[in-house]
Amino acid sequence: MLSDAASINASSTAAESDSYGAYIRNKPSPDAPKLVNTGTIEKFVSLWGIEELTHAGNKYLTPYLPLKRAAVTERRESIFKAPKLVFAKIARNCEAFLDPTGEYASVNTNCLYGVKEKVSLEFMAGYCNSKLFMFFYGQFFGALRMSGGYYQFQAPQLRVIPFKKPSEAIDSAVSDLVKRIAASKKRDPDAGTIAFEREIDRLVYKLYDLTSEEIAIIEESLVEKTTGQEVADDAALEQET
Repeated sequence: MLSDAASINASSTAAESDSYGAYIRNKPSPDAPKLVNTGTIEKFVSLWGIEELTHAGNKYLTPYLPLKRAAVTERRESIFKAPKLVFAKIARNCEAFLDPTGEYASVNTNCLYGVKEKVSLEFMAGYCNSKLFMFFYGQFFGALRMSGGYYQFQAPQLRVIPFKKPSEAIDSAVSDLVKRIAASKKRDPDAGTIAFEREIDRLVYKLYDLTSEEIAIIEESLVEKTTGQEVADDAALEQET
């Protein structure tokens, strides 16, 4: 399970998130990391400084959270300052971005940190954003999908997703691809990285020794879910108009 490879916890409780709101600022201070939430997270990339963070009705383009003033607990602070993945809490597909230096605090998200067994954090980012990961998540929690085809990516659910330790070669290859994606997305969040993402999928399939038939089943199931949701969205839009 994923919990065997790393620690996974929520970034805040609802009460903590509410309390932090009074202290969010658009300017940095010595103990204030950048702040993200689900609305400013996409696959492999943070939209901090690009898309406004909305919290309690207020909007911030460059939000920071002063940790001491906001009375952030030592446990939360240790998560924020750790190298980690930060997961959007609600999304149609898993969206996690890599924070390799502990640059970001977050609210209403989940974080993966403290990776064990000599697995790179970059590999974890590639795996968690892969098609196989999303297939597993759908098999486990597809019945819990919300209106609009959205999943909740919560720590208890993330912890039980299957995980297989990669070989050094696969870890290194995936890690390199994730770094390339992150660099491209940092320059331009809309950068086309589909070729890199497909190669990550290929390497993850190889790790799990999947046959071409099994891969086809996985990819077709994900296409069917996406297409089905698009049809449902179109039907809802027609009813509204």
